[in-house]
Amino acid sequence: MSKPKTHLKQFRGKKRTEQILNDADDYLAAAVDDEDAMGKHRGGDALKSIRFGRKALELYSQGLKKYPQSFDLAYNKARLELELATHPVLVRVLDVPIATLLQQSFSSHQYALQIVPDDADTLFNAAQVLTALAEQIGNTDDDSDAQALRLLEQALEYQQECLRVQELNYAETRAIQNRIAHEANDSEDDDGGAKIDSSTTTAFEDREAEEQWFSIVEPVTASTLMDTLLAQMSTLTTLCSIVVSALSSNPDSQPRISLSWIETYYTKLVTIALPALLEADKQALQSRMGEAALTQALLRGTLLELAYRTTAIDLETYKKEIDAAFSVSELDTTSSADPLLAHAKSLISFNGALVDTIQIRSGNAIDAQANVRWNALSRAQKLLAAAASLDSAKADTTVLAMTHLLRGDTSLLLHALSYPPTSFTPAITSKAQLLKNAEVFYRNASKLMGSAGQDEGGSKDVAGFRCGVVQVLQSSDATTDQIIASNIIQALSSTRNDDWRREQLRDMVDEGLVGTLFDLQ
Repeated sequence: MSKPKTHLKQFRGKKRTEQILNDADDYLAAAVDDEDAMGKHRGGDALKSIRFGRKALELYSQGLKKYPQSFDLAYNKARLELELATHPVLVRVLDVPIATLLQQSFSSHQYALQIVPDDADTLFNAAQVLTALAEQIGNTDDDSDAQALRLLEQALEYQQECLRVQELNYAETRAIQNRIAHEANDSEDDDGGAKIDSSTTTAFEDREAEEQWFSIVEPVTASTLMDTLLAQMSTLTTLCSIVVSALSSNPDSQPRISLSWIETYYTKLVTIALPALLEADKQALQSRMGEAALTQALLRGTLLELAYRTTAIDLETYKKEIDAAFSVSELDTTSSADPLLAHAKSLISFNGALVDTIQIRSGNAIDAQANVRWNALSRAQKLLAAAASLDSAKADTTVLAMTHLLRGDTSLLLHALSYPPTSFTPAITSKAQLLKNAEVFYRNASKLMGSAGQDEGGSKDVAGFRCGVVQVLQSSDATTDQIIASNIIQALSSTRNDDWRREQLRDMVDEGLVGTLFDLQ
């Protein structure tokens, strides 16, 4: 899932010199001050930022105890909990599990919806919480796919209700705009003007002298509707990914959500709702076309993988449709690395789907598909190289680090084609160069992640570990995977602890980067 968006209600008023908490607005003002301080320190001191965030949460909670029907307090508390649980800087220094904070945020959103059931922003954010929580649960090793899928179904329901409310508000806004435009045209021939009532002016000045807090409610626009539609597509993509993961682990499993259900939802979003919105206000949405195209391509790629794994489509259709999904003119591949990275990841997933299903479909398919896999992975390498060469990627250390990490992975996936029973000749003859390339890419990724401040999340260590694995593979004289695995654990003893190293090596096995016969016990 992409980073969850939050629709923020803004509250404005005069700066308070003393925080005297006499009413709900006072609690709101004090908490917003702490949120402002949280934002101020977020870039330089994440721990200090977290402390201000917690102070704000405490004020919202205290205010709700006294004023339990204050929607503004309830909304802001729920929104802030979501921000703390999903902000890439803040999550690194949280001292509570992310899933715990997300569950707390969802409870807060439910409370806010009890006060105002049809608030679109709260519905939108509640869905984002559920999607993030499903991703957290889906990343665990337990048998939790069914729970994650239930959360995602619920998220889609919230998003659909949010869209329904927004469409009503959008129609109302358009009607008001049309009426104002009509009245303005009618008044062009009117020589007179509206008289100013001095008493009204005085009353306004008196009110302005008081400290007033208020919600700035933005009108619903076509772009607002686009936000919700794209969020629905992202949620459906996550849902597809979890079903794919379940099938990858157990091809004979029967996920609780069928391919036909997903395809029906996909059709409703991509072929009905989105075209209708674009037709209604294409000019206003012109700047969002690339974003919409990328979101559609990501969803399409995941749906194609699911269809292939369930034998709904064949290999030729799978490959052709992936290329088509990422070839639309709206995708900007000349200045943005995102479409190139997404296409490369989709091809890597394509390779994984072939590996997982090759024995199921045909014992003779190994040789036939080796060339297809080699070409797909080689294409992914070219896309990643193109992404890394863009000025936008060079200016963004995080993006550049990701391209290097993926290039390291892809080099190892190409190298894996040399393993029996595939034993693909081009992979065998290129083994040494592929390992050398992987080492360079992983080393660069580790350095870049360190400079980008990603070391606390473990990404730097993961890239460094994979670099070390490649070094062992290059220098090892062992002939069995079991001995090589033992050599890796011993050679990289300075990297965290044994359990962490074994877990990382197991991940590499699961991803197809190293031999599947490694003894990890």
